[in-house]
Amino acid sequence: MQIASVDQEQQFVKTLPSKWPQFVKEIIPSLDAEKHKGQCGRIAVVGGSFEYTGAPYFSAMSSLRAGVDMAHIFCEDSAATAIKTYSPELIVHPILKARCEPGQSIEETSRHLANQVAEWLSSLHSVVIGPGLGRNPLILETVACIIEEVTKRQIPVVIDADGLYLVSVKPHVLENVASTVVLTPNVVEFNRLTRAFGIDDTSNAETRLRALAKSVCPGAIIVQKGPKDLIAAARSNMVVHCEEEGSFRSAWMHLNRNSTPSSEWFIPVYSACAMTRRCSLQAFKRKQRSMLTTDIIEEISKEFNTVFPLSSL
Repeated sequence: MQIASVDQEQQFVKTLPSKWPQFVKEIIPSLDAEKHKGQCGRIAVVGGSFEYTGAPYFSAMSSLRAGVDMAHIFCEDSAATAIKTYSPELIVHPILKARCEPGQSIEETSRHLANQVAEWLSSLHSVVIGPGLGRNPLILETVACIIEEVTKRQIPVVIDADGLYLVSVKPHVLENVASTVVLTPNVVEFNRLTRAFGIDDTSNAETRLRALAKSVCPGAIIVQKGPKDLIAAARSNMVVHCEEEGSFRSAWMHLNRNSTPSSEWFIPVYSACAMTRRCSLQAFKRKQRSMLTTDIIEEISKEFNTVFPLSSL
């Protein structure tokens, strides 16, 4: 599928809510005996601190449940043991530090730690930044350096939670980045970002969203989470609404990068919103007020197999 004109893009956006499963089938890796572990996706989560160990686990485990082969977590050293105990499926790297080594500055330490993470980047298809990250100054500076290394290699990156806080206090961290950067703010995070980038807060929601996408960087895609998710991209004037009642893998789009125009990045972004909503709805039906995040993760395989039965792939 190639989207070459404004009219084609508008038609594509109109059909996305009804046809996203069909579009996604085109990028789901096939399962066959010729493949080895890792060819269906390798992702990394940069996050996890002494206080917050669950968020990076949930992010990485969601990816595995959706069909990715390998999930790495680069976390603060004090969080590693706890995260390792959650699942033996995860590859945990206790690289991030909350304090500088004696005699080293924040700049020296952050660059040194980021270089350690960078050694793994050539083997990854996408990176998620922010879950459970915290706001320690050294860690934030380190992650700013990691973002630089990731985007320099044109690896798709998803930024959430305290990763969004980092972007709001260091707006230049994504300046001129042309590779795909997906930001997923809730209402509070969205307002913080619009203030950081000087967006007129008297504009309507869609105008602000489009303005933010174009202000962040050329490769930005913004998902404004809410009662319905709104999606805008820097390279498009469209705003896509996801109203599915209620994660596909950016890694899979990277695996298909040779045939992926920028507009088609709406596919995994919209699909992630839709599947999250579907899984949340099913978990709520089962657990209602006692629903937990782990209940949502348990629904991923069921919903994935409902939408994409093996017989159709």
